[in-house]
Amino acid sequence: MFPRGASGAVLPGRPPPAKKGCWMDSFVALLLNGLNSSALILIAALGMVIICGMMNVINLAHGELIMIGAYTAYSVTQVMGRSFFAALPAAFAVTAAAGAVIERLVVKKLAGRPAETMLATFGVSVVLQQMTNILFGAQSKYVAIPIAGKLAFGRVVVPYYNIFTVLLVAAVTAGTVWMLHRTKFGKRVRAITQNREMAECLG
Repeated sequence: MFPRGASGAVLPGRPPPAKKGCWMDSFVALLLNGLNSSALILIAALGMVIICGMMNVINLAHGELIMIGAYTAYSVTQVMGRSFFAALPAAFAVTAAAGAVIERLVVKKLAGRPAETMLATFGVSVVLQQMTNILFGAQSKYVAIPIAGKLAFGRVVVPYYNIFTVLLVAAVTAGTVWMLHRTKFGKRVRAITQNREMAECLG
């Protein structure tokens, strides 16, 4: 996502030649890059907010759950040869299963003991990292981009996939906020986080 036609060659001792609109193009490119990166961080932080902020559970293996989903998508697309859209439900299912196992075997048994929970989930994160290195190696893996094409804003080119990512994260965030504040399930979740004993008494 960079201005088209931009050149990085500058003669020694001379300032770069001024181009009309170059500063604005660079600003727009940086702004859109930052928006895309912020969307990826936001979707990861959203889970941390719910788990740590609302559920009061310190899960240091949260990032590794995201890693499991990513490697599941890689395995389905690159190893099994399936499409990206077939990999999405598989990634969600495997990640949910891994999270349920961690919750049942680690978090639930250490309920009410935040220090022990933090240490235990840190150990789980280390184990998952090492298992991933053994199975897939330390080299970076890539998944084919499912949405081709680009959109031009002046001389700035934005891939459609980046736009799709931002819109998807915005939709997921809005849906999560709506679920927590407008549905009975969300109200029950918030009630449990505020007073677990009273919520259990009320069913």
